[in-house]
Amino acid sequence: MRKWFMRFPFGLTVLAFLPGSAPVARADTIVVSVESNHFSPTEVFIATGDTIRWEWNSGFHTTTSFDGFWDSDFLGPGSVFEQTFTSAGDFSYYCTLHLDCCNMAGIIHVMDPVILVGSLSPTDIDPQASGDATFEMVPYRTTFSVAVQGVSSTNALDVFVNGNFVNTIALDAEGNGNLNLNTDNGDMVPVLMDGDEVEIVDAADSVTLILIGNVHSG
Repeated sequence: MRKWFMRFPFGLTVLAFLPGSAPVARADTIVVSVESNHFSPTEVFIATGDTIRWEWNSGFHTTTSFDGFWDSDFLGPGSVFEQTFTSAGDFSYYCTLHLDCCNMAGIIHVMDPVILVGSLSPTDIDPQASGDATFEMVPYRTTFSVAVQGVSSTNALDVFVNGNFVNTIALDAEGNGNLNLNTDNGDMVPVLMDGDEVEIVDAADSVTLILIGNVHSG
């Protein structure tokens, strides 16, 4: 069992996916504006389960997939059209009226989310303690959360991943605490992979191991 840790901050905000599939993450709705002879943005990266919402701001246009997956028909300013994507893949689409003249087209890249979860087991320092860790990555967001309960040996904990310092958890009077990192909030979030180790140590010395566990997909 590891008894020491190197402390250094780390974290990445990424727009790429780790290989493999995972349970569906929280679904989001992403807006694409339908403008005068173009879509904005023309290229979008989303996760399975997400919805694209086209909002017409100018002119009369369609959003029509090249493979026949969807077709909004002609709509004008103030109109909306939504399509939910339940499988990974690249989905190209166009406006039937303005493809030839203006190359009015777009593409949606749909990727499976990465979700890793794991239970944290106590050491003999604090045998009644418990905890869990969750990591989620979709193309536009990365989150990492740790929850601990019943810690009695200290009032603050340091969180490490594979020996690398991530952040500190302040505990309440019952020895409970949470760490919630989210790139939407500007947080530096570590990128975890299947099997990575999460270590929870006493913040007073960053050495005494309180909880430990591994995160896994599915």
